[in-house]
Amino acid sequence: MLLWDRLYPDLESFCGGVIRGQPAALARLVQVCGLYQSEKVAGQQVWRKFFRYKGLIHPAYRRNAEVVWSLHQNPSSP
Repeated sequence: MLLWDRLYPDLESFCGGVIRGQPAALARLVQVCGLYQSEKVAGQQVWRKFFRYKGLIHPAYRRNAEVVWSLHQNPSSP
């Protein structure tokens, strides 16, 4: 699921992209695994860099991720 469009040739390349914080790799990770699970893999950069890569997430997934991101940033908001 992480390599479906051959953006990265193999899982090793994809993981390297995640470690380096490449927007395309982070976007793919978040789209497949969600923000909280992606944080377990890639750390806090998932939250910090969200605005850099959110445009690379499929629109249907992006809307949900934006809601979760917003709630994570302001947990006491209604």
